[in-house]
Amino acid sequence: MQEISLFNAIGQQLKFWNTNFNKNEINLPINVASGIYLVHIKTNNGNNIKKIIIN
Repeated sequence: MQEISLFNAIGQQLKFWNTNFNKNEINLPINVASGIYLVHIKTNNGNNIKKIIIN
């Protein structure tokens, strides 16, 4: 993973992490309200966007 960004439901970037991890799982500290968020993950193999729901 090279970069991870957290966006709210209307597309505003809330958090950004510049990472150089070669792991499949990492823990990132976030403190956000309940809601729907998008996580944009940039890797050497391309980009992924995942929807997460915080209760």
